[in-house]
Order: sequence, then structure tokens, then C-alpha cells
Amino acid sequence: MFLRINSDFVFDNVQIRTIENFELNKNGNIINYLKKFKEANYIAHVESSKTDFVLGDIFQKEYFHYPMELFSRTKSHKKVLFRSSSSYQLFRNKSFNILFSQILSGKHKNLIFSKIPKSINQAFIKAGEDHLQDQRAIKLIYGKKIADESLLYKSIRESIFPKFTYMEVNLAKIFDLSFLKKESDLFEGYGSVRRVLNSYFGHLGTPESKTTNDGIVDILDSLKYKMDISHDEFHSDLYYWIINFNSVVSICLSNFIVEIAVNPHTFSPLALEQKNIIFNYGEKISKVSLRKMILLDAAIAESMRMSNVPFSFSTSCKDIFFSNGALVPKDSQTKFNVFLYNRNSKIFGKNAHLFSPDRQLKLKNKLNIPSPTNFTWGAQMYVCPFKDFISDYMKIFAATFIRTFRICKNHEGEILDHGGYVFEDLITRANKSVYLRKHNISYYVPDNF
Repeated sequence: MFLRINSDFVFDNVQIRTIENFELNKNGNIINYLKKFKEANYIAHVESSKTDFVLGDIFQKEYFHYPMELFSRTKSHKKVLFRSSSSYQLFRNKSFNILFSQILSGKHKNLIFSKIPKSINQAFIKAGEDHLQDQRAIKLIYGKKIADESLLYKSIRESIFPKFTYMEVNLAKIFDLSFLKKESDLFEGYGSVRRVLNSYFGHLGTPESKTTNDGIVDILDSLKYKMDISHDEFHSDLYYWIINFNSVVSICLSNFIVEIAVNPHTFSPLALEQKNIIFNYGEKISKVSLRKMILLDAAIAESMRMSNVPFSFSTSCKDIFFSNGALVPKDSQTKFNVFLYNRNSKIFGKNAHLFSPDRQLKLKNKLNIPSPTNFTWGAQMYVCPFKDFISDYMKIFAATFIRTFRICKNHEGEILDHGGYVFEDLITRANKSVYLRKHNISYYVPDNF
């Protein structure tokens, strides 16, 4: 039993405070957010939050060590993230996710899969703008037939970078996939998005479908029956992955570009690293050259730390007591606040609220390896199965961006303003405009900021 006293929760004399929801305030002060959360002893009820309780630093080990029988992420995702009834199909089949994980991680021994690492390496053979407008990257995921479909190909191609010499670029528009956003957004209109995608993938998962095994989607289709996955389950999970991949990864890349623009002194080391890699290994981006992108790996990891995807929603399946005596009642929605955890100076050092790629080097973090100082992919039993594939994809894109464009000041000679964050289902930078100039990385000379 618990009582509500003066807007706070009290459990057996252990008080759980109610604090202001700084995430809803566009002018919210992150420093004050940290202060209030610390005063609440890192467990609080946040006003107007989707969750009942928010947990912080001191509960990290407890929270992520609880098994699914105590804290269920699946229940929480249904209640918190997905409001459309059709979206419940996303959680019916675990086999699909296991299969997808094997394909993307390259662990499956079928000869078909030996083509995938090579395809990834060849997805961006040339340097510059041609990489991002080339059909090969699209074919890797969707196959040749889909890449040749004018609407889908045009939407993906034009969502990357338009041709220009010097201009202000709105990253929200760059990463917008219009064919997905036309009728509805990611979560609310899942059914509408599904109808749009069905025109491209409706033939998959049927006995009459003819697969070519030239893209990840086709490979999934060819192995569907071996995993005993139904037609509806196949399409539900396939559509979810396509939408989620494009949405989440594009937001992470957008945040990365803004971080570099806000901190232009960090661009030069990244550009010089790419220049050196091209000199030693050529323009082709391969697995070998990706491993040499140490500074880029650190910069992306640091960007993900600054605006991490909030993966940690859970529902308590029983009454749960934490080490300080606080009780989280059964069926409560809880969240571990990764955003504030990532700004703990005791964990991440001095000025933990500032972007500093060197921090990741000192911590010896790798972008694709989860750790107590890298919650990008989750923790313990909740690790993203696609982390290796997505890490490589982001590094390929970011490397191509750095080789093609340099960050510039605006027309008044000013550096991009920080702008703060927007807290929604995904955390984004409020300022989404950057100034870029095309350049030849081979002749790059650092600017004086």
C-alpha cells in the first residue's frame, strides 16, 4: 500500500518525490534537471510523464539485472510507445528478430550470407556525394527490384543530400523519408505506413514470391518458412524494422552532425583522420578502414551519449523494493533515465554535459560494444541485436559526410548555437540547421575557430 501526500509518493516512510518535467519544457535547464533528480535520490515521479517512476544512477545495476519476469520491456513498449492496436503484432514473434540478428551480424553459415559483408564494403565505393545517391546502398537492404522502383528510390536518394556549394541545410528535411511520412508519423499511423510499404513488399512471404537473394529483405523472405513465421508476423516485423531503422538511425546521424557543428573544433581531427585513411587505404570504405576510424568511432559514441535513444522503459510485473527501501508497485511504468546518467560527472568525468570525443578514448569505449559507460545499445539482457550492423552503417555515412562537406560558420561568421534538446519518443537536437561547404578531403586544411 502507498499514500499520495503533497504530490509525493510515500512507501513505508520512504518518500518518492514528484519533480518538474524538464523534458516538456523547451527552455528547460539540464543542470537544474540533474540537481532536482539528485535531490530526489535518483528515483522520482515526474510530472506529466508517460512513466510512473524514473530511476537514476544509483539504481543502474539493480534495474538492469532484474529478469524479464520482474521488469518486462515488452509490456512497457506496448503501453508507452505503441498506441495503435495493429502495432501489437510487432511483439508476437521472437524468431524473426533472432533470424534478423543472425543475418545482420553475419553469424549465419549459409553461403547466402557471405555476400553481405562484401555488399556492405561496396555500398559506398566512391567518395563524396555519389556514395549517398548511389543505388547500391539501397539495394543492400531492399534488393535490386526495390531500388529500381522510382518512388522509393527517389524518396531515399533525395532524402540524403541535395547538390549545393554553400548553404544552410535543415537536417530534419535531409533525413525525412517522405513516402513514410506522407500519411502519418512513425507510431500513430502504423496501419497507414503499412499500406504504403505493402505496395512494395506485398509479394514477400507468400508461396508464389520469387526472391533474388540480392538484399537483406529478400534473404529474410527466402528463410521465412524455415523459421515457421506466419505471413502477418513476417510483414509486421519487416515493416517495423524498415521504419524504425530509417527513423532512429537518421535521428542519431542528424544529432551527430549538429554536435560537430556546435563544436567545430572537433571537425578537424575527424577530417584529418579521413584524409590519412584515404592516403593509406584508398577511397574505398572497407572493414579494414572502418576499424582505423578510431576518432570517428569515438565521436559518434560521444554523440550517442549526449542524446541517447531512451530504450529503458519497463513494466513491473510484481511489487519491487529497491535497495533504498522505495517500492515500485506492480504494473508501474518505469524508466531508467539514461540521459541524466550520461551526464554524471562521477562516471564520465569533468564537464560531463559537454560534447568531447576524447572522453570516449579515455574510457576506452567502442561504439558497438555495450558497457556501463556506453548504454547506446542497452545493457545486460537488453542489448540491441543489430548493434554491429548499425554501427558500421553510421560510420560509413558519417565518414562519407566528413569526406564530402566541411562545417562552416553562418553568414554572420557565428558558430551554430547549441539550441538544447527536444524530448519525444526519440531525443533530438532542437537546432537542426547547419552550414556546409563541399570540399575535397585530400586537400583539407584545418580552419581556425
